[in-house]
Amino acid sequence: MKKQKNFLLFCILLLAALLFASCEKSPTEIIDQPLVKFIVRGISAPETFTLSEQDSSFVASLKVENTKTVSEIWFDISSADGLTSIASNVKMKDNGNSLDGDETENDGIFSGKTFIGRQVKSGEYQISFFIEDMINSPPANIHKVGVKYFTIVGGKANSTPVLSNLVMPDTVSIGQKFTFSVKVEDEDGLQDIREVYYELFNPNGEKVVNSKGISQFPLFDDGDTSSNGDETAGDGVYTVFLTIPSGQPTGLWEFKFTAVDKSNAKSNQLSKKVFVK
Repeated sequence: MKKQKNFLLFCILLLAALLFASCEKSPTEIIDQPLVKFIVRGISAPETFTLSEQDSSFVASLKVENTKTVSEIWFDISSADGLTSIASNVKMKDNGNSLDGDETENDGIFSGKTFIGRQVKSGEYQISFFIEDMINSPPANIHKVGVKYFTIVGGKANSTPVLSNLVMPDTVSIGQKFTFSVKVEDEDGLQDIREVYYELFNPNGEKVVNSKGISQFPLFDDGDTSSNGDETAGDGVYTVFLTIPSGQPTGLWEFKFTAVDKSNAKSNQLSKKVFVK
């Protein structure tokens, strides 16, 4: 009985020693990670910007406090949908230099200036503001801190897309894959084209709507022959292929084609009837 008590006491002492050793090896303090502490107090930029022949300089400002951890501040200008860049990486300074658009040095208001040419179309645009800190590693050191929308007036008028040269067969069979294409042109360039689509009507005149509720089906100009049949990317020829599945009615099916630009202007509409047998 005495041996059992001694053994139990030995085990308790051994466990206590192990726990003490573990505590000695544990950290005794928490190391705080440095924090990015800048604060954005306000954005200043025009609601409407009018282009002129003499001066089309554009200035935007950002009021920022606690800038000790700030490396750079800049803004980008793009179309309202973010797809077309007008100006990028416009540096913002708090140096009192009018060349940078800044009025007063070290007042916490950072300003940047860029020039917008008359070739830019009138319409809706956005300014995105960014701050790069000196604490975090890329890309975590880049912070998008604000967005402001504005209108440009006095710029180039929008050109409407034009469709032509529709190429598709006159007759196809149920279950047969066939390819068709249409030529798209826009005086503002193909980069201004937002989408090209077709609508499909069965022989009863009913518009085809798929299981996802889509009735406007896209054509492509990406050169992805295997996925949609388009041969050359960026040549303005929009292409797709289609198979009329079994169970669908035979007869004259009508295809209607439309292009839409980034200003939501629609092209002329082309249509063609294909006999499905």
